[in-house]
Amino acid sequence: MAIIIGTPLNDILNGTLGADWVFALEGNDTVSTGDGNDILVGEAGNDRLFSGNGNDILIGGDGADLLAGGIGADIMYGGNGNDTYVVDNVLDVTREAVNTALGGVDTVESSVTRSLGFGLENLTMTGAAAINGTGNGNANVLTGNSANNVLSGLAGNDTLNGGLGNDALNGGGRDRHGLL
Repeated sequence: MAIIIGTPLNDILNGTLGADWVFALEGNDTVSTGDGNDILVGEAGNDRLFSGNGNDILIGGDGADLLAGGIGADIMYGGNGNDTYVVDNVLDVTREAVNTALGGVDTVESSVTRSLGFGLENLTMTGAAAINGTGNGNANVLTGNSANNVLSGLAGNDTLNGGLGNDALNGGGRDRHGLL
């Protein structure tokens, strides 16, 4: 196992093919790891965390972070700031800052059927598969992909954008429906 520690500056950190623990520290950092079961910690700054095919843990910290866990069953924690989560496995877990006043506006980009967890606002379906998206109690923006999608807003004042395809748009609060 490799332990990699960055600097308070803007770093580009690359892990190994095995299991890595990477601590980027402050700065706007880019971290990439291989296919082991890795732990990536961004801390403060606008970080870009990319892990490989293992079952990884990604922790963004404060800032507008991008967390892309790779193909494995990953756990991703955003923190305060406008975070983006890339989800490609139905077993991926996304967690956002408990203090939603400081949490920012967060987006999940998913290539699999997904329901938004607590503290997350936006869901964008990616890829070409017919997948579904479900919001939460927040005011969500749900956007479909090019296939047939079912988008369900639940509570909150949601915006549902079907995109291309023959989509079903289901509100739940005071929602707006549209086509892209």
